[in-house]
Amino acid sequence: MTMMRPHDAELGLEILLRDCAVQHVDRPYPFWPFNTLSRLLTRERIEASLTPICGNDAKEYTNKIGPLYTDDSEINTKGPFLQPPTGRTYLRIFALLVLVGKESDIGLFLEDGVCDNDLPLQSGGHNSYLSRRGDTEPLECFSKWRVFEKEYFFMFQWRVTVPFFNVAEDEEPVVHHVFPPETILPWCVQDEATGTRLVQGGFATVKPVHIDPFSHEFGKILKRNSISASIFAIKSLMAEDRNEFDKEVTAFRRFSGIIQPHFTHLLATYEFNGTYHMILPWARLNLSGFWREGPLTREKGLGLEDLRWVSTQLLGLTTALSMIHDLQNGEADAFGRHGDIKPENILWFESDQQPRGVLALTDFGLTTFHRAQTRSRVRNTEIGFSPTYRPPEVDIEGGTVSRASDIWSFGCVLLDMVCWILGGWTLVEKFSYARLRAETPNAFREDTYFSIVELESGERHKFMVKKQVTDVSAAPKPK
Repeated sequence: MTMMRPHDAELGLEILLRDCAVQHVDRPYPFWPFNTLSRLLTRERIEASLTPICGNDAKEYTNKIGPLYTDDSEINTKGPFLQPPTGRTYLRIFALLVLVGKESDIGLFLEDGVCDNDLPLQSGGHNSYLSRRGDTEPLECFSKWRVFEKEYFFMFQWRVTVPFFNVAEDEEPVVHHVFPPETILPWCVQDEATGTRLVQGGFATVKPVHIDPFSHEFGKILKRNSISASIFAIKSLMAEDRNEFDKEVTAFRRFSGIIQPHFTHLLATYEFNGTYHMILPWARLNLSGFWREGPLTREKGLGLEDLRWVSTQLLGLTTALSMIHDLQNGEADAFGRHGDIKPENILWFESDQQPRGVLALTDFGLTTFHRAQTRSRVRNTEIGFSPTYRPPEVDIEGGTVSRASDIWSFGCVLLDMVCWILGGWTLVEKFSYARLRAETPNAFREDTYFSIVELESGERHKFMVKKQVTDVSAAPKPK
């Protein structure tokens, strides 16, 4: 939000509102979070604005509008108001009237009781009238307005009613929002150089957004999980199938209220324009990117404190995976499997409490949970794994996977981590290339950690850990 300058008190309210609006990141017009309105529309300013046009009624109207601050001096002592108070207020209504040049009509709105709780209003008959939601009765306070004035009011109302993303209480489900198509989401211009990088996968896209800091309370979750973030990730499912969305959200919700920094925590979900979205903390790098270009990438290798950090993070990731496998959140006999462990699904987050950051598991789209009687085996046709980090049982016709399959994939990631510790990204790539060169019974080669061996005894095949994998501990460190 643009900071108020010393001479702002001398400006008209319309100029002040426009000067302090928040610029939207990809729309040509700004918006006003409730916190901005409450700070600008003080009792002092409202009454000074109404006195020339309402005379003796200005004080009474000001009281009914319901300003939250008497003057600017109270802003620091009372603290911010991120959401409207309970009860009937007219701060947003009055802001709209100021923006469309109709503040002299505030008395009509007060008389009709058209307050902030009624916003957004609905339009009818090509904006010939405005009414409350679910009602077709035209509001009398607009009866003398021209059509274009009603159009302005209708359009501007979405700019003063931007959503506020609150967080669920401990152990409560993640809050889900359903927004009308006219909604203006509080995405604002980014201060950090994150760019507009769009990550696209098979079923979803992920993009970074800067959410207006006064339009959410995600800091409550991030702080207790040792993560600092002003940029958030919007994961949008390409499919319109709600089942895929619900599946991943359900997996995330099982960890709601759990203080575990090595999980990526779902902050909120919403439906907008027929698409389902998840809000998550934004990670600048995944583990693969961290190995290539992270802050510990240096020619001299890792120091003692760096190695201690790596050990702590690996222990944390192991604990997080163990929690998925044996979830203890009050649900009896709940056993899970992540289903797609790979470096791209381990994110690196910056942290105020940990100078080297935090590594966390993410992407629970393939995560499944089962009762005790079904925890051991699931048919491999029902799951998906990364080609490189998949366990051997995925390749067995009619085979099954279990929690042990996660352990295989995680072990492969740990082996890559050892390579990175010993020789940086160069050794990680060298190890991958060595696995790729391993002999196979067919012409198709992969950088998996196992190989298929054909047997002469009549058995179709057996699986063996590649020699390049067992030899990796003896691989020479690059000069």
